[in-house]
Amino acid sequence: MSTPYSKLVVLGDGLSDQGLWGQLTQNRYPPSPPFHGGRWTDGPTWVEVLAQKLGLPLNPADSLAQGGATTGAYTINEPLRAALGLDPDAPIRGVLAQTDALLARATALDPEALHVVWAGGHDFGSYLDFGQPDVVAHPPAANVRLALERLADAGAQYFIIGNMPDLGSTPAYFGTEKGALATQLIATYNQGLAEVAADLRARRGLKIFEFDAVSIFVEIAMNPQQYGITVVSEAYLPADYIDFSNPLAPARPLSAERQGQDSGDYMTFWAVAAGRKVHGALGERAAAAIAAGAVR
Repeated sequence: MSTPYSKLVVLGDGLSDQGLWGQLTQNRYPPSPPFHGGRWTDGPTWVEVLAQKLGLPLNPADSLAQGGATTGAYTINEPLRAALGLDPDAPIRGVLAQTDALLARATALDPEALHVVWAGGHDFGSYLDFGQPDVVAHPPAANVRLALERLADAGAQYFIIGNMPDLGSTPAYFGTEKGALATQLIATYNQGLAEVAADLRARRGLKIFEFDAVSIFVEIAMNPQQYGITVVSEAYLPADYIDFSNPLAPARPLSAERQGQDSGDYMTFWAVAAGRKVHGALGERAAAAIAAGAVR
């Protein structure tokens, strides 16, 4: 495939993180292996697949997505800075802080670059588990709007934003008392994203591809064998695999049940982190839509 875009620029969370945490911690957080080169999955991320399929450069300087990022300036990993042995100025950024960092390097952005802005899971996960950030009083979709507007003010024209799969159906929340609330919050967020995209197209003429990742997650969950996946209801790694009281601890031995299993058999690799085959499907589907003119 070929497209008229000059390069890919990525802002977001662990779904799109190509190993920033690994670079900061010598691949000790997340422990790699079994995580793949500091990524929050067991293989290349969807944006790496997207860039490869479209033949677009994906330079390290343009890859700001970072695991733990909320749509705002905050990241849920900020409290771990000392435990991770990081300097006070080590880059730990939510999406709005990533936006600021990008704009600090260049006041004018490449108008032909394709900008990914995709996050939200940690806003809701942190709210469900700890009550902050308050996603009701401060809707995350408003942060996405602000990021898009700041980037557009600097010259960006082409964007990919992704909706959020239902956290209430993931192994972390399904069947729990928080499952129904998670489903409701995500539905509100996705509606908010659609309204943001429609408004910015109408008012500012931005070219925005609303990537319907939800339909892909549902399709995989309903037909996992078509994607080479056999386990949907649980993650390959247990939710407590990383000890957040000692985040640099060496990777624990896998359980006897997991030894000999291929992590690619699992739809979810860890917690709510998609496995590599899901990333592959996302990247391929996004590339096909963009090549067909979904953005322009």
